[in-house]
Amino acid sequence: MSLRFKILLMLFATLSIYGLMDYTVHRLFVLPTFLNQEHTRIEEHIDHSMQILSFELLGAGSFMP
Repeated sequence: MSLRFKILLMLFATLSIYGLMDYTVHRLFVLPTFLNQEHTRIEEHIDHSMQILSFELLGAGSFMP
């Protein structure tokens, strides 16, 4: 094997291992963290929306005879 082929093979192997490790870290650690944050924010927005609707309905009910 020529030196050029060995270098290309080592580069390909190194980049492949790096890509696999990067994908694994993102899949196992980063993505679940973002999903949990998104779930928490959605719950907060739903609670806030329900409070606004309740406030508006109470306000509308006070104007009715």
